[in-house]
Order: sequence, then C-alpha cells, then structure tokens
Amino acid sequence: DLKIRNEIFFSKIITILLGIFAIIFVLFFDPSKGIFSTLVKTTFSGLVVLFPTTFAVLYFKRISKWACIFSIIFGELSIIIFRMGILPTFGFLDGILAFFIAFMVLIMINISNNY
Repeated sequence: DLKIRNEIFFSKIITILLGIFAIIFVLFFDPSKGIFSTLVKTTFSGLVVLFPTTFAVLYFKRISKWACIFSIIFGELSIIIFRMGILPTFGFLDGILAFFIAFMVLIMINISNNY
C-alpha cells in the first residue's frame, strides 16, 4: 500500500515537472524560427540525451541506476541551459553538447558508485 502511494506521488511530481517544462518551452519559443523547426531540434536534443543511458543499459551489466538517472537529468538540464543562452554552444547543435555531458555524467557517477 505504501509502495503504491509512493508511485502515485512520484507520478504527480513528474507530471507537474513536465507541465512546468512545457510552460518554459512556450515562453522561450521564437516565432521567427517556426514551430516545426523548433520541435525538430527539441525532439532531437531530447532523444540524443537518452542514448548514453540506453546504450549502457543494453551493453554493460554493471551500470548503476543512479548513473543512468543523473545522466538523463544533467543532459536535459544542459539542453535547457544551452537553449536559454546561459552557456554558449560554439556553433554546435545543443543536443550534441548535451550528449557529451550526459555521457560524461554517466561514466563519472558509475565509477564513483563502484568505489
């Protein structure tokens, strides 16, 4: 019973966070670039962050669940930071830089959990 309540609470928190993310996306949308271009870039960037975790789970038996979770979180946060212009992308697509950040976080946290 407690486990089900925790899952429901966690689901509510995730739903609220996704709603906040959608509001932020709408607030920073640039109409001059067009909605289709923005959605394609956002979708690519969001999915490319998931690749290091997916690859690690499929091919490495000793990967930590915390490394996977933090890899996705830091990757998605880096997408937001690059999109808002807080950090420069140096001409690269923000998804490429977020991929490397997610990959490095995955490796660092997995190594630190094993020791």
